[in-house]
Amino acid sequence: TIGSGATVTFTDKKAATNGTKYTYKVVATASTGTSTLSKSVTAYRLAVPALKTAKNTAAKKIKATWSKNAKATGYEMQYSTSSSFTSGKKTVTVTSASTVSKEVTGLTKGKTYYVRLRAYKKVGSVKYY
Repeated sequence: TIGSGATVTFTDKKAATNGTKYTYKVVATASTGTSTLSKSVTAYRLAVPALKTAKNTAAKKIKATWSKNAKATGYEMQYSTSSSFTSGKKTVTVTSASTVSKEVTGLTKGKTYYVRLRAYKKVGSVKYY
């Protein structure tokens, strides 16, 4: 329950179980009663896979390895020359949850690259991160 009508966001700090489906229902209430209009939203909680290594394996290549998330469908690895990922960001999708490494080629020699990773679960045509 949120007491203020000005609040438009909510963070569920108890939603911590990896791979679990959570459904939230939003209903407006006032002193005159409860609204008949409502909206349900579904989300899946996925643990962030631990990035074990991101190494320069050869000229213009990076190989990243991470821990497996058995509840995920796959992973998205992003790399960028910007530590804040604001420019030059590229995304590589790994479509198998059992794959725990990816090599990226075609990088620029002498540049520093930053890597981040997230798991996703695909349900129907929707990806949950």
